[in-house]
Amino acid sequence: VRQGVDFMIAHCREHGGLIAEVRVESQRYRPFALEHTLASVLWGMPGAAGVSPLHRELLRGVKHDLSDVSASVLTTALLDLISAVAEDSPLLIALEEPEVYSRGALRSLIHGIAALKGCPVLLLVLARSGTAPPAPLYYWRPSVFQSTV
Repeated sequence: VRQGVDFMIAHCREHGGLIAEVRVESQRYRPFALEHTLASVLWGMPGAAGVSPLHRELLRGVKHDLSDVSASVLTTALLDLISAVAEDSPLLIALEEPEVYSRGALRSLIHGIAALKGCPVLLLVLARSGTAPPAPLYYWRPSVFQSTV
């Protein structure tokens, strides 16, 4: 499987796509860990400056206490950052070890990316062999979500 993923990443790079490889920073649970880790990877990419000032402020504060921020507001800010990065080049997000992240955050990210119209983003969720999927995960077809479980 890893060879296939590496091939997909190399192919995407060869054709001008951007790659966001999201690796686990800690095995311990942290609130908003998915949002923080993904935002940290995306900030250094071309197009990230196109995120709205309000969302920039929210995402830069993810490292700190966000007890007064709702998860849906943070997901909206993250989707704004994703679409800003993917505006000029296709974006492949390779998310490793999804089992350490909140199921709700993963579902919101999957649904949110699927709802981005005209935005070339592929989310690739990579779990270790022998681990159960973190949600039921979904794949997208026009106007329909269908469970893979």
